[in-house]
Amino acid sequence: MVRKLVIESAMFDREGGDPGFWDAFGTVTLNDMPADLREAYLKTAPRPDDLPTFFTKSMQRMREFRGWTAGDIRSIDAPTLIVAGDRDIVRPEHAVLMFRLLPDARLAILPDTDHMSIVIAPVQRFPTSSIAS
Repeated sequence: MVRKLVIESAMFDREGGDPGFWDAFGTVTLNDMPADLREAYLKTAPRPDDLPTFFTKSMQRMREFRGWTAGDIRSIDAPTLIVAGDRDIVRPEHAVLMFRLLPDARLAILPDTDHMSIVIAPVQRFPTSSIAS
């Protein structure tokens, strides 16, 4: 269905993140939403007033996440770039495992990078003028 993929800061199963990461979704509220994510949603959403609904659905999706099997990941034959930060919520070892499972993959572990800096500020951290064509 697709010719190429970029998978950024993603886990294919719950082992990709610390147990505390998953436990937090049981008690988190809209007031706990990181300010950067809230601002990004409000700036880009077609209906900013839907933030509470978006948040509720996102938390439910995370609570119900069960992941995919290694066989599921191996079945992806599109060339894939895996991107994660060295301080991401996704463990670097998990990104390496996904890279090894995919039949046609490349891996980029970004130094001094956490989950928020990948999601919120990629242009500030990696301006296009500094990327070689």
